[in-house]
Amino acid sequence: MAEAYRLGMSAQLTLDVLDTCVKDMTDFRKVAPELDIVGIYMNGSELTNSRFHERLEQLTHEQPHLRFGLQMGSHAIHVLHDEADDEVTDLAALPNVKLGLIHAGTTYSEIAAFARLPLDFAQFDETMVREFRVPRAMQIMQHALNISRDNGAYQVVFNGVETPEQVDFIRSIGGSLVEGTLLCNAMSANEFLMRLETMGTVLPDAALPQAEQA
Repeated sequence: MAEAYRLGMSAQLTLDVLDTCVKDMTDFRKVAPELDIVGIYMNGSELTNSRFHERLEQLTHEQPHLRFGLQMGSHAIHVLHDEADDEVTDLAALPNVKLGLIHAGTTYSEIAAFARLPLDFAQFDETMVREFRVPRAMQIMQHALNISRDNGAYQVVFNGVETPEQVDFIRSIGGSLVEGTLLCNAMSANEFLMRLETMGTVLPDAALPQAEQA
């Protein structure tokens, strides 16, 4: 990331990641067609880049079965504050595009962002999720869910979920959206498909006779 910033290639980096994610998702969906969310971490520079807007608009038409979650942290929020509110509104208007904050509760003013931007979700910081047994942390997470329900305009995603105990806690306070390594570590589509092949698992299409595939 630092080198991309230095070379003025931050927007291109996000474009490359976006295309890689769409390609990998196509492969993942051969095994699990219910997967449909592509999450992209925004660095801020792409928000004012016309090529990024054009590519995302193109993908929403080419891949109507996918949803694109644009995840914004502190740097992207500061870019928005200075120069890109209108551009983000245009992105939010695209079909199947959702905007949200990540690391909520850490380094910047989420309240101001929620007041100004058409956000759909907030990813609750993993450092809070790790402390779910601490009474004060429990109360904060419960309050975050209550605020989202009262507001009715965004959802809360709990990041860093690694244990069944964390899942049980999140369910107990009414949460339903989580991210983390509970079921497996992150891997590319190629690695995932290679592991399936190594275990002797075939893709659904591969099991069909040639005539049926045609």
